[in-house]
Amino acid sequence: GWMYLRPVGDKVEAAQALGQLEDDDEILDELIEVCLHEGVDPTRGFSLVLQHHGTCNAITTFESLMYQRGNMDLRGICQLLVRHVHEELKASLVADIERQSGSAPTESTVAELVADRDWLFGQHIYHIDTTHLSSTVRFARMLDDRESLELALDLVEYGRRLHEQFQYPGEEPFVDQYRASGLYFDALLGRRIDESKAYFLDRATNVDSAEHGTMAREVFVELLHRLGENKEAVQACVDLELADSQSLGVAPSLMELCDAADDFQSMRDYCRSTDSLLGFGMALLQASSQKSPSAH
Repeated sequence: GWMYLRPVGDKVEAAQALGQLEDDDEILDELIEVCLHEGVDPTRGFSLVLQHHGTCNAITTFESLMYQRGNMDLRGICQLLVRHVHEELKASLVADIERQSGSAPTESTVAELVADRDWLFGQHIYHIDTTHLSSTVRFARMLDDRESLELALDLVEYGRRLHEQFQYPGEEPFVDQYRASGLYFDALLGRRIDESKAYFLDRATNVDSAEHGTMAREVFVELLHRLGENKEAVQACVDLELADSQSLGVAPSLMELCDAADDFQSMRDYCRSTDSLLGFGMALLQASSQKSPSAH
């Protein structure tokens, strides 16, 4: 009798009703459809996909959700995927090490398992589907919790040791996918921040945007914003002329950055320099609404 809950739109109630259902084969696909694609209980829906349909299907599903996500927050689902792929890789490594050395390894992370075992890598050797690894590392850039970022970094430690034929180039600024992702994740975890900023600034400055679009510039600005360096992000946004170009929506807008940095002077200067009276007016309105307590 849970079908009638659909039009009511009470997701909490619907999720509770669905929670009592066993996920037997007969209703599995319908359960996934309602939980995941209709957004009633996305994490449960996605865990059913992982459990019953496997990693390959889960990655395809996740990719499709990214393109039509509307307002669904995909981070919880991404956490599940990263954990699943990490466990899969670790189990595969442990089994291989045990098979080849005769005893089970004691290390607990992928980084430790591969550190002194170069024989795990070679021209034809991999322990997990390398396209799955690559996709998962790419998706993981949306994560912001420490635990998942550490797992993503652990995946990078494996990926960067793979034979070059399995190191698929990403898109700028992540062409050198595992190196760039490692720097990105590390920075979000508070490590190698200067090295990371230097790397992404270099990509932002040197990638030909006529050929590759604004992604490299947006990633740099977004990284500064995520590091809480909003004043720097405002400056970078202006310097890299991001405010003038068609945005991919990866980085916040100049307006949002000025808001976060509480810096409306930059917005005014920028609008004045581009003769954008409308933008200038917006910035002034925004600034004055900031100052007046009655605005909330």
